[in-house]
Amino acid sequence: MTAAIPSNVAYYSNGYYYTTDGQQIPISGTQTQETSYISQTEADTLELSSAATSSETCTDGKDDGKIGFLGALGNMVKGVGKTIVNGVKGMFTDKEGNFSLGKTLLSIGTAALCIAVPAVGVAACAVGAVAGGVQVAKGAIAASQAETDAEAKEAWQNIGGGAFTAAISVVGAKAGVKSVMASSTAGVNGGSALSEVGNKASIIKKATALGKDAISSTKNNLSKIKTNILTKAGASETHVSDLKTSKELLKEAKKSGNADEIATAKELVSESKSSVSADIKENIGSYKEAAKINSLRNKASNIKGATTDAEGKLLQELEIRETFASDATKSALSNIETAKSQISNTLSNTGTKTLNALRHPIKTAKSIPSGISGTSAKVWQAIKENASYDQLVNKFGQETVDNAILAIGTVYSIN
Repeated sequence: MTAAIPSNVAYYSNGYYYTTDGQQIPISGTQTQETSYISQTEADTLELSSAATSSETCTDGKDDGKIGFLGALGNMVKGVGKTIVNGVKGMFTDKEGNFSLGKTLLSIGTAALCIAVPAVGVAACAVGAVAGGVQVAKGAIAASQAETDAEAKEAWQNIGGGAFTAAISVVGAKAGVKSVMASSTAGVNGGSALSEVGNKASIIKKATALGKDAISSTKNNLSKIKTNILTKAGASETHVSDLKTSKELLKEAKKSGNADEIATAKELVSESKSSVSADIKENIGSYKEAAKINSLRNKASNIKGATTDAEGKLLQELEIRETFASDATKSALSNIETAKSQISNTLSNTGTKTLNALRHPIKTAKSIPSGISGTSAKVWQAIKENASYDQLVNKFGQETVDNAILAIGTVYSIN
C-alpha cells in the first residue's frame, strides 16, 4: 500500500520530505497505523511538483542549493517576517484563513492567563524556546542537504523563523520568572525562594527554588483572580472580603478541632456565599436589562421618518425601559458602551497597523495579484488610493474589510 503524500509538504530532499511546519519525515516509514512506503518515482514527482509550486526561485543563475552568505541572511530575515505574519494571523483565523471569533477569544484568553498567572507564561515560553530550537536544527539539516536554491531558501527561512521564536521565548521566560518571583511568598522571609538562593548555587537548587516560587505565585495569583472574578461579576467588595475571612476562620477551626467553632465558621461561610450569590444574581439581572435596552437602541437608530405600528411600539418600549432603569442598569449600560468602544478601538488600531504593513507592496504593485478578487479587489484598489482603515470600514463594513485584509495579507506573506 502506497502512502499518500501529506498535503503540507514543502519540498523533498535526500530521502526526506519537509513539511511547512518544519517537520522532517523519511520518504519510507510508518505514515498511518499500517506500514506504508512511497516509491522513488513518486518521491521524484514530489520533488518536481514541490519545486514547481514553491514561491522561491533560483536568482543567481545556478540552481545548485547554494545561495551564499547574503542570500542566507536575507532569507533568515524573510523567515522572521513570515513567522510574525503567520503568528498574528494564527491568533485570529481558523485553518482556512477565515476570521474566527472563537480563535480570537482563545488567543486573548491565553494571553490574559499568561499575564495573570506568570508561571503559565514561563511554561509557555519554555515550550516556545524548545520548539524554536528544534525548527532551527531541522532547518540547518535541510540547508546542508539542499539540492536546489528554492530548498536552500526555504531552509534558511525556517532557521530564521525558529531562531526568532526561540529568542522571543527566552526574553518572555526571563520576564515571566521576574513576575513569578515578585508574586511568590515561598521564601523563608515571605518573599521569593529563588531570591534567597545564592548565585553560586547548583542548577538543581535554583530549579527547585523556582518550582516553589511557581507554585506559590500561582496560588497567590489564582486567589486574586477569584476575588476579581467575583467582584467583576457584581459581588460587593465587602461581601467578597467577608467570604474570604469566613473561609480562613473555617480552616483555623478545623485545625483546632473545636466542633462549636467549626459549626459557627461554616454558618459564616454559608451566609457570605449567600450574600455574594445575591449580589451576582442582581448584577446579572441588571446586565440583562441593559442588553435589552442596548438592543432596542440599535434598532431605534435605524428608524427614519414615519414609523409603522411595530416601530412605534419599539420606541415606546425603549422609552419606558430607559425611564425606569435602575442605577445598576444604567451602570451596566455604561460598561457595555465602554466595552464596545474599547473593542472598536482595538480592532481599528490592529486593522490600521496591518494595513500600514501592506500599503507599500500594494502601492508599488502594477496590478492586482491573481489571488485577490471580488470585494477584496475593491478594498485593494481603495488602499492603493490611500484610503484609511476607518474609511474602508465606513464604505465596506468591518467584517468585509477585515476579511479582505486577511486575504491580501495571505497573498503577500506567500509571495
